[in-house]
Amino acid sequence: MTKFIQIDFHNPNIRAIDCFQDIEEAIRYTRKNLKIRHNITLHEPSVTSENKVYLKVDFPYSQDFSIRNLRGIAAYLLKRYPKCYRKYVKNNRLFVFYDFTPEIPGDDILKPLTSIERSNLVIEFIRLLDRVDEDSLRKAKCIKDILEENV
Repeated sequence: MTKFIQIDFHNPNIRAIDCFQDIEEAIRYTRKNLKIRHNITLHEPSVTSENKVYLKVDFPYSQDFSIRNLRGIAAYLLKRYPKCYRKYVKNNRLFVFYDFTPEIPGDDILKPLTSIERSNLVIEFIRLLDRVDEDSLRKAKCIKDILEENV
């Protein structure tokens, strides 16, 4: 599953874009720990046209993601650059993280498949039927359901 997180300082006197390189460094440092412990993948942060810093986070569907998983970013900055960032701590927090993940549209909003997409699904369906293992049969059933919904 993927989430898009906006990173901003809790103190309004500083913007995340002003410290982008330090935040990028902290994310690189935190990335390995989250991958090993929780199987969470942090991508490189990006900047939007409104000068907001966003982070793309991937994690398994079976696991719940919490913003608390990102507290290592602030911990790294406070440990590495204490004189610079300690003055921006407000209410014991350096950052505020906002979840900007777009919601998944309902089934009624999904666009119908094009004829090429339908043909590709039929070809994949036929290839899966050639195999006899349980995983292939499960995938074939999912494709069959998709094709039947889009008739």
